[in-house]
Amino acid sequence: IFGGHGGIDYNRTAFNDIYELDLETFEWKKPQVTGTPPEPRGGHVASLLANKEKLFIFGGWNFIFQFNNMFVYDLEKKSWTDPEILHESPKWNFNGCLAPSIPSWKYFIFGGSSGSFFEGSNRTGSKYMNETWYFDIDHNKWVPIKLE
Repeated sequence: IFGGHGGIDYNRTAFNDIYELDLETFEWKKPQVTGTPPEPRGGHVASLLANKEKLFIFGGWNFIFQFNNMFVYDLEKKSWTDPEILHESPKWNFNGCLAPSIPSWKYFIFGGSSGSFFEGSNRTGSKYMNETWYFDIDHNKWVPIKLE
């Protein structure tokens, strides 16, 4: 599990920590990681590419910034990498999943919110997105999908 928003007594905080659940003991552990993690955020999507033991983190927001970048966490090496992959617009509270495809895996995203706002202000400057994209894992490229 990565990041999110939380806090005690309405103290809203964005996090960038990562925890692992041991499926044999059902205990949460915070691993010692290397590399630079993503900025604290919530509203992102974390998707697992199980055959390569990689966790992809995309999008989100943290009360100050909206993100259009992607980070990769290597579960085996316990390390973060920033492949410097950017989408054309920031997104948060969207849906996403990785799917096997020929010849390479695809990372699909749909919808979400985007726009400008200041923390504590009305979010009328943001809008709902009605679009679908995929990211080709092998070619490092975002591609829009036209739905009719």
